[in-house]
Amino acid sequence: MKKITSRLLILCILSFPLIQTTEAQILIKDIYPGSSNSNIAFSGIVGNKLFFTANDGSGSPELWVSDREIDSTYMIGPVLPGVDRPVGNASQFVVFRDSLLAFTTSFYDDVNLYYTNGTLEGTQYFKTLPKNRSNIDELVSYNDKFYFAGRDDEHGTELWESDGTESGTHHSLYSTSSSDRINSPRNFKIYSNKLWFSSYSILWYLDELSIHKVAVSKYVNPIFMELFTSTDSEPAYFVQNHNPDFRRLVKVNPDASMEVIDSTLSNITKILAYKKQNLTYSETNTEAYPYTGNLKSLNASTGEISLLSSFPTTQSYFGDGGWIPDNDNTFLTIRGDNSWELWISNGSPTGTNKIDFVAGSTIQLINFIRDKENGGFLGASGNIFFNAIIDGSDSEIWISDGTVSGTERFEFEGQPLSFNTFLHYGNGIIFKEYQPLHGYELFYTDGTNAGTKLLAHSTPGTSYGSIYLLGIISDTLFMRTSLSTEFGDELYALPLDPCLNVTCPDGQVSYGCGCITTDIKDNKALPSGLSIYPNPTRSSLYISSISDLGSVMLRIYSPLGGLLKQQQIEINAGDRNLLHEFSPDQQGLYFVQIMKDGQTLLNAKALMAVD
Repeated sequence: MKKITSRLLILCILSFPLIQTTEAQILIKDIYPGSSNSNIAFSGIVGNKLFFTANDGSGSPELWVSDREIDSTYMIGPVLPGVDRPVGNASQFVVFRDSLLAFTTSFYDDVNLYYTNGTLEGTQYFKTLPKNRSNIDELVSYNDKFYFAGRDDEHGTELWESDGTESGTHHSLYSTSSSDRINSPRNFKIYSNKLWFSSYSILWYLDELSIHKVAVSKYVNPIFMELFTSTDSEPAYFVQNHNPDFRRLVKVNPDASMEVIDSTLSNITKILAYKKQNLTYSETNTEAYPYTGNLKSLNASTGEISLLSSFPTTQSYFGDGGWIPDNDNTFLTIRGDNSWELWISNGSPTGTNKIDFVAGSTIQLINFIRDKENGGFLGASGNIFFNAIIDGSDSEIWISDGTVSGTERFEFEGQPLSFNTFLHYGNGIIFKEYQPLHGYELFYTDGTNAGTKLLAHSTPGTSYGSIYLLGIISDTLFMRTSLSTEFGDELYALPLDPCLNVTCPDGQVSYGCGCITTDIKDNKALPSGLSIYPNPTRSSLYISSISDLGSVMLRIYSPLGGLLKQQQIEINAGDRNLLHEFSPDQQGLYFVQIMKDGQTLLNAKALMAVD
């Protein structure tokens, strides 16, 4: 094998993320001592506090809180003063009044309601929904209260409201008439300072004064009563049944007034997407046989309707549609004669096109990845993520910017990547992925293959272990994982580099949170005034400075990410300071960090090479 020579690599400055080393993962607390798992599950984030449930081995799971510090990670409960029931395993939760987390727990068949500010003293039990009342769901915060769907033996699942007190937690009745009870509320959405929701065939909204019944479909289908919104200043839309076979599009103005878009009989099949005054929807044209499926666009500002494309209904089917941040187009899936197709539309007929990214192949499935945080689909850097099964292969994730050339399989170092859970961070996302040879790994991506980076392994050097993403607070990722057989899956924190999403073009390197152009052959021209030399080195590595820095912290990380050296050193102007003496068997790429008073002065790469 050809040896590495001293001419292979030269110094470059970069903000390398320390989270690329498994040692950067910090064990916050071994909640269930020993090798047992604590079964941590996410509950919520309020301010800088993470709420989660965990089992410490003493009984059933309880609610815990952490702000990353070991001495401020503690259990809330198990029994609160004056309350004869344990806090228990928190499940449904909602943040209300900006600082309180309301949550539910189960105790035998009862469902208990609590709120907490993250302290034992600030945790209050306030209501029990008696036995056989279950299925508390769809919690949403609005006007200093929170609302939810709660089951009642007498009336089924209805709308409830709560202000965090026992007396203030009750049904939200439109009237006492049984025909006007708000049954099975769903599709909660805040629009124009009103809380909108549907219940079977009825669309409702709640304002500061009362509950209003807005529209009724003559034929029950709750799916068609969902309100689609863009911004509070633009109208919203929903589809309403107005006879057994036909459905029409209705516009809702910010003042809650309404108007039918098309007074003639039409058959709207679904609203596909709504973004920046462009509403994309599908309808079935039954005026002539064979029927056709029409893809249409409505300009919310002008009211103009455009026919984007037509498809024979015997051969085609409209799948899904939606948008992503940083891309003004609507992405669509349409079932063709024998294969699913990926389409894109800018709201005009000429701008509505099929993305034939695997010409000649059969696509058995295309699924966009939902993103609740953004209200659309998952995307970054203008690229949308989607799952695809092509020619009977396994499901793989692809990314697309809406062009054929910009549609490619999502991968890292030539290996396909797949994920189903993710967290937003900066302009990208953090996700976990399982590899048979490496176990679970943690990645960051800015939505491009070039901007995808490996952050950490769950259990270094093994193919086992798991990662459960909990949340991100102040550039710190909380997760449940295991780094050794000594501990089970426990609470860990991973410091994140705020410049992680910086990917520099050729000819530039990252510095701070931006990119700089530098002659990387000149080790003396560093923005920090520091010089590392010789680089590459065959034994000794030195550092010099143009100014007095005094006492600084030196850290050197090995090619595998381990902390090789950490010590305080003195750096003064003109001095030649020895950083490390390498042995002949230590060849490879090393990372050097210099810090002072918590500030990073230098992140650099250095090569130890042999002739």
